[in-house]
Amino acid sequence: MKFKESTHKHYILKEILLEHGDFYFCKDFIVAEIKPEVLWNWEKAKHLIAVATNFYTDGIPNLYISNKINAYAIDPMVWKKVIETLGPTHYIAISRTSSSKVNLLFEEMFYKGDIHQVESLDQAINWFKNNKNLMKRNKI
Repeated sequence: MKFKESTHKHYILKEILLEHGDFYFCKDFIVAEIKPEVLWNWEKAKHLIAVATNFYTDGIPNLYISNKINAYAIDPMVWKKVIETLGPTHYIAISRTSSSKVNLLFEEMFYKGDIHQVESLDQAINWFKNNKNLMKRNKI
């Protein structure tokens, strides 16, 4: 289910539609829905960071929720550059298929932050609600 069609859509402050994905900027987190067959790499991540920096004047939230509703690829080295740029972030991957769960195992090898795998938007939002004390802003 797309985030903007869920019961959690009230969190959306701004919807960002880019060539490589749809992104929902919320007060304390960003939800990403990467388009099918995209290779998510540093150039795309850097572009999203620039857009987010312009929107969030008090710093980018350190919670990134990947709503994996489409099949796409990730350059695992992107996480190293994201952490170098933003600092520690919390990453929640909504993985509904066995292949996306296996792919997350590879991401964990490169991502040196806090990764959580859940199976629904509800579980991701519940994790956020239960861990609000970990949320902060990353200034770049």
